[in-house]
Amino acid sequence: MKAIYLFGTVGEDFTAKSVAAELAGADEVEVHVNSGGGDVFDGLAIYNVLKNHSDEVTIYVDGIAASAASLIICAGDNVYMAANGLIMVHQAAAGLAGYYGADELDKVGAMLATLKESIVTTYEARTGKPREELEKLVEAETWLDATAAKALGFVDEITD
Repeated sequence: MKAIYLFGTVGEDFTAKSVAAELAGADEVEVHVNSGGGDVFDGLAIYNVLKNHSDEVTIYVDGIAASAASLIICAGDNVYMAANGLIMVHQAAAGLAGYYGADELDKVGAMLATLKESIVTTYEARTGKPREELEKLVEAETWLDATAAKALGFVDEITD
């Protein structure tokens, strides 16, 4: 059993590249998550690397799985969450600095809309909930305690 700890910021403290390297040659994997999120692209790539792992992936939400980290936990064959843990889901955002024309801002808006679709698709695959219900959660920036996360299907079991 290989244990991987994803603590910190997605895309900075750990990346899809570093997770893939840790998975190399591993059989069963246990992933512990405590992350406020980070880069959505790395989050989606880590999800896919874990989802495509050849053996069982068990994920533990040890503290928080927010933003991009909430995508990562959806890859687990089994997902456990601490009774005092949290999950937060929201729409992707872009930070901009400088001066932009309407056409450039439209492109950013289209990119963010596409990212929202990827996020909802990931949650839909994990939870089996209707897309419209998940879109509302994402649009509202929703914080879930362990009970709510289990009821929605983000996690399978709540741990002490």
